[in-house]
Amino acid sequence: MTRVSGSSAVSVSYRCHTWAKRGPAAAGWPGIPALVLSSAVIMSCAAPPPASHQLDPVPEPLRGVQDHAQAEGPEEENDILQPGDVLRVNIWRQPEFSGDFAIGPDSVLVHPLYQDIRVGGLELTAARQRLADFLSTYLQDAHLVVQPLYPVTVAGEVGEPNLYHFTRGTTVAQAIAQAGGPTAEGRLDRVVLQRGDANVTGSLTAEFSQFGALPVGSGDQIFVQRRTTFNFFRDVMAPVTNLAVLALTIVRISNGK
Repeated sequence: MTRVSGSSAVSVSYRCHTWAKRGPAAAGWPGIPALVLSSAVIMSCAAPPPASHQLDPVPEPLRGVQDHAQAEGPEEENDILQPGDVLRVNIWRQPEFSGDFAIGPDSVLVHPLYQDIRVGGLELTAARQRLADFLSTYLQDAHLVVQPLYPVTVAGEVGEPNLYHFTRGTTVAQAIAQAGGPTAEGRLDRVVLQRGDANVTGSLTAEFSQFGALPVGSGDQIFVQRRTTFNFFRDVMAPVTNLAVLALTIVRISNGK
């Protein structure tokens, strides 16, 4: 955004006041078009000047999420797994034991081999240990890597609205980008994030948007709102001006008779 100095704001205010006082009629404009044009200028002058550039704040309901994400380092693995999450299991040189496995409603992994392993409600480190103990009966010295994938719905004005499973650390902005980005009608300054009982609207257009840098969580819903097609000058001023010109033409024809 551009910062408007005090002297510039005063100068703009003075010019607007002068135009409103003198009006276009002083320059020879006819009466009705002059009234229409004066109204448009006065309305545009009444708009507040652009605000100075500032950091886009994080909505209050999600500040705890941001604080938690900043407090926990990237190596921390205290995520609580829950039904609906997907567990990505990679075992070195053992593709038949590897894959992405959903956690079912009963908190166990949906897979014939792992169907007796209950991981829902466990921290990631505990779930990894439970898998390692189970695999020890089949494999020796298995090199195991476990990664959670969170279900996140990205909808609204995006290229490919769908239910996605994102890795830990994926941000709101990255989730929208992976969903195909915003459409031509999408508004990145009106993005709704639904998380549990919190429903907030944030902007991704600010240069230093903290909202867009928030990590997604399990069950999040992201909705990009649609841009309105309403245009004041096209939908209001243009028809009014056309009517004014038509009325003036009729008056002149009548006076000519």
